[in-house]
Amino acid sequence: SYLGYPATMGAEFVDYIVGDPYITALDQQPFFNEKIVQLAECLMVAMPTGVIPQSAEAMDRHALGLPENGIVFCCFNPVRTISADCFAVWAGILKNTPGSVLWLLDDNDAATANLKRNAAALGVDPARLVFAPSRARNMHLARLPFADLYLDTTPSSSTVAIADALASGVPVLTCAGETMASRLSGSMLSACGLRDMITHALEHYEHAARMLTCNPRSLKQLRVRLANARQTAKFFDTEHYQSALDAAYEHMMAIARNGEWPYAFAVAPGKTNKQKNAAEQPQRTPREDQPFLLAEADVC
Repeated sequence: SYLGYPATMGAEFVDYIVGDPYITALDQQPFFNEKIVQLAECLMVAMPTGVIPQSAEAMDRHALGLPENGIVFCCFNPVRTISADCFAVWAGILKNTPGSVLWLLDDNDAATANLKRNAAALGVDPARLVFAPSRARNMHLARLPFADLYLDTTPSSSTVAIADALASGVPVLTCAGETMASRLSGSMLSACGLRDMITHALEHYEHAARMLTCNPRSLKQLRVRLANARQTAKFFDTEHYQSALDAAYEHMMAIARNGEWPYAFAVAPGKTNKQKNAAEQPQRTPREDQPFLLAEADVC
């Protein structure tokens, strides 16, 4: 199991689930049918942005329906991930940030109508919700940098939407829980060196958003940190990520070829599929009902 569903499949025939130390800590193993495989840095990696079309050069805030001044909060996670509690916090952030707007994805007419109605019920002018139509990914990436702060959803986060925001230089604020689905963004922020953008309670999440928007210099510094991370963070190194994932797959195959039951293991930081892997280690016969702890021999 990899990327498609951020939880256990609950099936005995799925041997492994790929994660990382942040989203699938080993103390969570009892809650997974699969054996946990940890990539060293992050489950996700920033995808190449591709070529931005020339037509994107004409983009500005006005053309996108955004105010020329004022903070632009955004969230392009699927609308199904927006919970009532999370939206109520967003409403509070808007009310305490004069001139701000919330930029959302317009991909469901019923959801758009419901969000506007709920905004009004919470004392926020629905006009402060700006809905962006779906666009090809390269055009979407071209418009993303016009946002000032990306507000992640909770208790269900996202993968591609958050990765694209970070790759576009937009700071992300998240509220991480205990589940894999709620910790996806935290994993990516950790891999970018932005762990201070991870909160663990909605009241802290709301407070952090207010503090950031009261101090524009802080938002600028976050963008600088993200720009620097592009040069150094493994989150932006697709070749390293590919090699680490290859190493994990080869380790799985080595376990099977040795006639062993699946067991939890981690890919050591900096290791690639060209380096020594588990197939060269002494054969072991772990029991299926007693997962191995991560000792040195369990790291490929």
